[in-house]
Amino acid sequence: MTTLGDVLVAMGGGHLELPDQVTALAADITDTTSTSVTAVQLPNPVPVGATLEVDNELMRVRGFARSGGNDVYTVLRGVDGSTAATHTTGAAVFQNPKYPRWKRIRAINRALTEWVPQKLPRVLQDASQTFQATGNIIAVPAAALNVLEVNWKPSGFNELAELRYAAPRAYPTSIASTGKGVKLFDLAPPGYTAYVTYTAAWAALAADSDALPTDWAFGVDMLAAGAAAALLGAKYSKRATFDSAHAQRAENKAGQSQSLTREASRDVMQEFLSLQSGYMQDWEGARQPVYWQG
Repeated sequence: MTTLGDVLVAMGGGHLELPDQVTALAADITDTTSTSVTAVQLPNPVPVGATLEVDNELMRVRGFARSGGNDVYTVLRGVDGSTAATHTTGAAVFQNPKYPRWKRIRAINRALTEWVPQKLPRVLQDASQTFQATGNIIAVPAAALNVLEVNWKPSGFNELAELRYAAPRAYPTSIASTGKGVKLFDLAPPGYTAYVTYTAAWAALAADSDALPTDWAFGVDMLAAGAAAALLGAKYSKRATFDSAHAQRAENKAGQSQSLTREASRDVMQEFLSLQSGYMQDWEGARQPVYWQG
């Protein structure tokens, strides 16, 4: 079972420069407005002006004192795009993260919900509807990216029979209850269950313990590489690749070297694409034909 926490750890495995823990909270932070943070004492305290990271929140150090054998920092809460939150004693404290945790999570979800589904979507089946005596439109789930099959099961048979259909499109809810449906060119007997096999994006993750569905068959490395590439500014499109190539060519002609960030972005993106291609070769869903009848 792959969790968000697993992907966060894997992102640091040769992809990104992640900060080391410098201390830990010595007391709970019970609200989102307090400007005092009590941490385990350090030989050399975090300097004023530095940034502390606790869970997904970033805090700017504005003052320092020692009290009761602990370091007490006066901070500005929720800086650099992060959101102030509560935290518990023992939570790890990092200093000046190059890639803040909240941005790493955002990158993971971008790869998970936008990049991976373009080649390796989630394949689901909806069997909540029955064919009607009138009308040839079957609703499909609103989250469907594509429709792979529309089937029905004839009486006395174990296998499903295929129906021809058009591409999914928007319909009024009075016609398709979900607002999206497919037009059928073959009709099944009224009252029989409609089996709609469709593709969908993978759901975003929020908490460290949030797990990918049991039908996620692609491990953690591909998602970690994709998330690292997204965080480093890579784009998942042919046009972006074209623009990047021309920018690199212009730099080379001008005698400039490519930045380390751009090189890392390119290398990690190539790793993601390579892993994605490997999974596509072995995954039945990637080879599933699409029975659209124009």
